[in-house]
Amino acid sequence: MASTLTAEKLAQRAQDVNILTEQELQSVWSEFGTQNVELEPFKQALVRRGLLTNYQLDRLIENYRTGLVWRYMRKHPAIIRGLRRAGFTGGWLDEASSLQ
Repeated sequence: MASTLTAEKLAQRAQDVNILTEQELQSVWSEFGTQNVELEPFKQALVRRGLLTNYQLDRLIENYRTGLVWRYMRKHPAIIRGLRRAGFTGGWLDEASSLQ
């Protein structure tokens, strides 16, 4: 069973994929006065401040819960070609050799 998504976990994932900066997150946390906030008010604050769209939030949450976005991207030929052209190798890219 997957762990429960929290505001802190969502913030970390958004930062990991470079769609939110530490400075942007700190400004949201300061609005609440803590990082220990419920997920819904946190999501609403991100959208209200224009830091993320509902679409971006949906993709982050879907990928957190099911891994669907990541699994799809790992199978997409254009993504595989682009990563290889950029010089990336190893891991799942080596397993994707049939999708060049």
